[in-house]
Amino acid sequence: MFIATTTVLFWLAQLTADPTTTDPPPTRPIEQQVAELVEQLQGGDDAASSQAEERLIELGSDALVGLPKVTAETPERTRIQLRRIRKALASAPAERSLEPIKYSIVGEMTAEEAFRSLQKQAGLPVDILENYESEMSQTKLRFDVKEKPFWQAVEVLMAKAKLMPTPYSGDSRLFALVPDGREAGPQVGHVDSSGPFRFEVSRFEAVRDFHDPSNQILRLVVMMYWEPRVVPVTMSQVVDQIKIKTGDHELRLLSEQVPSELAVIESLASVELEFPFDLPSRSVPEIEQLSGKVNALVPGITQKFTFQNLGTGRLEQERGEVQVIIQRAKTIQGLQDVRLLVKLGEVDEAMRTNLSWAYDNIAYLADAKGKRFDDVLTEISQEDEGEIAILYKYDAPGDISDYTFHYESPTGFTTVSASYTLKNIELP
Repeated sequence: MFIATTTVLFWLAQLTADPTTTDPPPTRPIEQQVAELVEQLQGGDDAASSQAEERLIELGSDALVGLPKVTAETPERTRIQLRRIRKALASAPAERSLEPIKYSIVGEMTAEEAFRSLQKQAGLPVDILENYESEMSQTKLRFDVKEKPFWQAVEVLMAKAKLMPTPYSGDSRLFALVPDGREAGPQVGHVDSSGPFRFEVSRFEAVRDFHDPSNQILRLVVMMYWEPRVVPVTMSQVVDQIKIKTGDHELRLLSEQVPSELAVIESLASVELEFPFDLPSRSVPEIEQLSGKVNALVPGITQKFTFQNLGTGRLEQERGEVQVIIQRAKTIQGLQDVRLLVKLGEVDEAMRTNLSWAYDNIAYLADAKGKRFDDVLTEISQEDEGEIAILYKYDAPGDISDYTFHYESPTGFTTVSASYTLKNIELP
């Protein structure tokens, strides 16, 4: 019905169109549109200036290169508007990159083949089956996963292959898989997923210190994993959103001791959420329900910075809210030496004080034939709020002028919130 109606409307439009109507004029170059809107932004009244701001955001990330830099002479109104525009244009690609992907894995195949299919559909640059060794790897299994979000698909695959995730993969972009020794997998209610994140009850840790009576505590640990395509830069738990249900029993959460900032470690593919409680009475059988919320600052689409003419002095490029500067590139004692400075624009404060993601970005040299040379030494030479200087050394023959330098970095960031609910957590 929809197709037929659409066709009728199309032909009606053709029949009622003015035969003298000409084709619309060609779209003006983006640079011209940006220049005109910037002039309106700076010189118009409040209404005209607000309209220009909206139009610049609608143009998308291509408008970033035409925006003027903020200086001491920039009027306060324009300064605020430019900050909003840059933030909106930089975060839009990040938000688009986080749009959910649905996965389908149907038919008879080994667990390895199923996970390879998942990896291909996700377009992952990393191997989610690294170091996977199991007798199950050659056993054919029947899979019937249709249009499922990432973690729902993974749960089916892990249950079929009797596997479970572990964060100890050595890479924050890659969770590892190990045999699941539990007879029926995780208990009902012990796992929840929200968007790109997965939450699973891990363990209780109880302490009764007989030398220090004040040290009596019960600590619940929940593992939080993320999709390999969505590696957070910073994470935080919203403490006042934590809700505990224990029926008629008393169990007091020590809210002031709940870690709100969660450190993302380069070698781990998860973080631990900790919930400290007063050591309860043995009459408390379980936590009926635990719910909460976390916020994660995640990078968006990665863009490439390519530098030619190495060795000729300072080189710089800017994409979104990230400016990449080659301060120096030269050949020293047979090694190619590149000193890089990465500077951030108007981004989240947490982003400006945590720049480890820049150190982890891909950086390599390529010769005239496209042969790639990865660094043999990387070290941070300076780090201040909003900028980080990194030294790269490459074991590549010849002179630095024989190469191009390639740096890949996210240029926009966005905050993702995820809520979780875990149930029937039996106390020790």
